[in-house]
Amino acid sequence: MGRLGDVQDDSSSSDELPEETEIPPHMLRERKHWERQYEEELEGFYRVYLEYGRSLFGSSFHQLGSVSNFMEFVFRYMQPGAS
Repeated sequence: MGRLGDVQDDSSSSDELPEETEIPPHMLRERKHWERQYEEELEGFYRVYLEYGRSLFGSSFHQLGSVSNFMEFVFRYMQPGAS
């Protein structure tokens, strides 16, 4: 058992991003249809997401993401059984 303040050796680098699971190929067509159907709403949600995020965390909030990344994230985690 380690003492408070001891650093454990972790074989994975903290710089590595976790691998995100790809959307299964059979869901790609459904995703494109979903994006077309809800495009205006999703773009509005994205603007609100950026506005609040940047008001809390500054201009660097989500600077490398796009509305497309946001749509993919929302679609992926709205599916039944998503975790």
